[in-house]
Amino acid sequence: MTAGDKTASRAISVWDVPTRVFHWLLVCCVAIGWLTGGSGSRWHETIGFMVAGLVLFRLIWGIVGTRHALFSSFIFSPSATYRYLNDLIGHRARRYIGHNPAGALMVFALLGVLASLCATGMMMQSDAFFGVSWVERTHKAASTILICLIPLHVVGVFISSALHRENLLFAMLSGQKPIATRTDRETSVRSLRLRDQVHGTHGFIILLVGVAIGGVYGWNSTSGRQTIVEDQPPAETLPSNQERQLAQDIRETAPIGERQDYVSGGPAVASRTWMISSGGRLYDNWFRSLGKPPPTGRHPSWPHELTRTSDADTWRCKSCHGWDYLGRDGQSGIGEQPSVAPGIRRMRGRAPSEIISILGDKTHGFSDEFLPPHAKLRTAMFVAYGQHTISRYISHEGNVLGDAEKGRPLFQTICAACHGFDGKTRKLGLSANRHYKGAPLFVGTKANGNPVEVLHKIRNGHPGAIMVSMRGFPMIYSTRLLAYVQTLPKE
Repeated sequence: MTAGDKTASRAISVWDVPTRVFHWLLVCCVAIGWLTGGSGSRWHETIGFMVAGLVLFRLIWGIVGTRHALFSSFIFSPSATYRYLNDLIGHRARRYIGHNPAGALMVFALLGVLASLCATGMMMQSDAFFGVSWVERTHKAASTILICLIPLHVVGVFISSALHRENLLFAMLSGQKPIATRTDRETSVRSLRLRDQVHGTHGFIILLVGVAIGGVYGWNSTSGRQTIVEDQPPAETLPSNQERQLAQDIRETAPIGERQDYVSGGPAVASRTWMISSGGRLYDNWFRSLGKPPPTGRHPSWPHELTRTSDADTWRCKSCHGWDYLGRDGQSGIGEQPSVAPGIRRMRGRAPSEIISILGDKTHGFSDEFLPPHAKLRTAMFVAYGQHTISRYISHEGNVLGDAEKGRPLFQTICAACHGFDGKTRKLGLSANRHYKGAPLFVGTKANGNPVEVLHKIRNGHPGAIMVSMRGFPMIYSTRLLAYVQTLPKE
């Protein structure tokens, strides 16, 4: 008897290479997908396409794969599954070489949930289903179910391993299980093992191709939505032909006074950095930024049941999409009257002309009468290139991830001229009149009450006010400044 035959007499090959690689790739992808979850995450969406490739492979392999990978080898009737679960509770469940009825049920449940996640994730990327509530709710529900199924699966593996005195985790690594019965030995004959090895090689190639196609397609499909590097100032690149044409159209409609005034306009030759920060102020409050009276009445798309927001505020971008740009999925989606609008994270990296078109559509209703073309361009520039990822800089508890001591000199040399060294003074404030003094502001209270809003204003400035914008500096300076402001006196 050869060494190989002796090994075969002690163990049987159960899980082929493609099945094992599929299993551990799926574990890694689900973990990365969970860690990178959130609106607009390029890695999350790319991983989603890779999972789709894995699920598609497993469906194919369940039909044409090796013996124990075939769905037909572990399809059990409801009564058989019930009997197995009942026997499992009584510690008398029989051992299966392949999937037992409980494991089979988990396999089909996981594949179904993963398929639902991938399908709804792809739908959310499309223009037809972007922002559609039932699609997003289904995606969230599927992710919640998946998170519940995973620990059940792990617990089931440990229970079965203990009951039958075999290491199922090792079996999914090595592909082998110990032989316990004569039937097991009969299924481990050399001819069957050789057939599975050849068949498994073909499956491994199919698996790699499927994952590669999913990864490449996912990465390329999201490449147009990359935001600028948040830790550095935006690069001052030459405008594209599209932006150049937009600028020409806007130059013909923008009043000279608006272009040269600091509060409600801008420079004659605007840098990209300034346009993004100006767009951030317009996102905050466009009518105050432009020095215009607010529109009368509520915004037509504002839900009638949300009555606590003033009529004017229903026209502000931040009221629907939030200071964190996540809409109903973020800060604005909680509270007594949560926002029902989707976030704008998915629009990062889109062409400004596309965003301008959306601003003027029926849902948003920003005609040139409300938001002039030059203001639309700046707003679009902010949406496309100016958003930052809040979770990178502010914890769920509202603590800023920055060095407060390094923020002290920034506040004292930049902000104290208007806010005072203790953060209580309000000079200039909401007026361009340098002699204006309003009521005490207590920026320490603001920074602790809603640091997400204050970070937006630090980066972009305050609408209609002579406030410095930190957009032209690396993000670390903004977080240091905000961290120090949180230490100032509170009201």
